[in-house]
Amino acid sequence: MVTPVLGETSNYRASHSFRGEHASAAMTRYFFHIKYKAKMIHDEEGVDLQDLDAVRKEAEESARQITSDRLLFGELVEDEAFVVTDEQGETILIFPLKDAIRD
Repeated sequence: MVTPVLGETSNYRASHSFRGEHASAAMTRYFFHIKYKAKMIHDEEGVDLQDLDAVRKEAEESARQITSDRLLFGELVEDEAFVVTDEQGETILIFPLKDAIRD
């Protein structure tokens, strides 16, 4: 899993841990961009997922990984969020990374 460098503007890819190796025709490609303050780190590759539940699971798992990496280095993720878009560029989900932290 690659942890993006703040200010990086391209080629960040979420972990895509729920991705199947062989996408079926019913799957849609989603892009997991990261918003940090006024900057956007774009997911250029995307991932094929079955439905919105799979998108949420992917966002939560990837956010958990990024958050735990950042916390190890004493960094906060308060202003970061996944902005998930579909193939048409429509925003499907905004998932604040801090929401992946469980009490």
